[in-house]
Amino acid sequence: MQDPKNLLVWQRSMELAVVIHGISKQIPARKLPGVATQLIRAIASVPANIAEGVGQPYPAVTVRHLMVAIGSAYECETHLLIADRLAGPVQGLETTLDELEQVRRMLYGLKGHFDKRVLEKRVTGPVVNERRI
Repeated sequence: MQDPKNLLVWQRSMELAVVIHGISKQIPARKLPGVATQLIRAIASVPANIAEGVGQPYPAVTVRHLMVAIGSAYECETHLLIADRLAGPVQGLETTLDELEQVRRMLYGLKGHFDKRVLEKRVTGPVVNERRI
């Protein structure tokens, strides 16, 4: 378990949440009801799931939360692209999409770290009746 505030991926996803919250104000509610709200919920899920995941004592649970964070990042990208196509150009779209991609890559890297820990626990797990469990 560790403090998520010490992780660069958590810090960058928090900064991205602020940027995307600002972008959400560009999305007209009349044209795209609910898209801005879904966008805000999805981006808030990224750092929240990183925090919840790294706060868990079991690597397998951490991996599950990191996968949710990755999925939420993809969801944000989709909402941004929908808004851009249906409501007109979204200012800062390319920069925001690039940052989302970087956060996803960092999440996949962190997930890989915890995947290895899951495998290590399986290989070196306790022995009961001469069998590994």
